[in-house]
Amino acid sequence: MALTSIVTSRGLQQFAGAFDEMWVVTCAVDFDNIADGDENDHQGTVDGLALGDMVLGVSLSIDNEDVTITSTVVAANTLNIQALNNTGGAKNLGAATAKVLIGRPAW
Repeated sequence: MALTSIVTSRGLQQFAGAFDEMWVVTCAVDFDNIADGDENDHQGTVDGLALGDMVLGVSLSIDNEDVTITSTVVAANTLNIQALNNTGGAKNLGAATAKVLIGRPAW
């Protein structure tokens, strides 16, 4: 089914005042073989992060092959990137660069 009624806004004003702090994180990940129904987690230290910080988006430099990629702040200074495989077969995504955008809500 096609998307309809698409409205976009481009620029820097969208987040004005919504976040007290923001992080743009770029890191290397290497997703090993992931069995169907299993996940592969990678954690790293990002100074200044706190529980309650929001991951606004995560992207990979490779095709995710229908594997779900998520990222969360799991503890102070700790970022987790997870690949969840529910594709029906094993997947090996391999090495990639991940980019994660994180914000600390101002509300």
